[in-house]
Amino acid sequence: NVSTVTQEGDGDAVVVPSDNKGDGVIEEKVIEPFLIVEEMPEFPGGAGEMMKYFAKNTQYPQMAKEAGLSGKCFYSFVVAPSGEITEVKLSKGVPGCGECDREAARVIRSMPKWKPGKQTGRAVPVRVTVPFNFTLR
Repeated sequence: NVSTVTQEGDGDAVVVPSDNKGDGVIEEKVIEPFLIVEEMPEFPGGAGEMMKYFAKNTQYPQMAKEAGLSGKCFYSFVVAPSGEITEVKLSKGVPGCGECDREAARVIRSMPKWKPGKQTGRAVPVRVTVPFNFTLR
């Protein structure tokens, strides 16, 4: 509505006209995840703590143990503005070990909330890629 008063609006809202009467439905803008931001997201305690978390929470698949399989997989995921992990996707798997890939996905989905990434002082979604090692001892 037109007014003589200036008021701060919601920068994330878009009015979508539902008919030609001027009223509309307010929808949230879908923000595509960033790849690089001014302040990158961070696991609580940093990368070292994330690796400890992976080591503590990973259950080496029995089939992989028996077959002597080890290797590295890479997963990408989005750290949402709330710090939650979403859109977990396998980028490169452990050769011959789908069980390892599934276990890595399970552990990644179970991670605690991250410190979100920021662009111009505002929390934004950021796509992150991490390596996940499976090493027999």
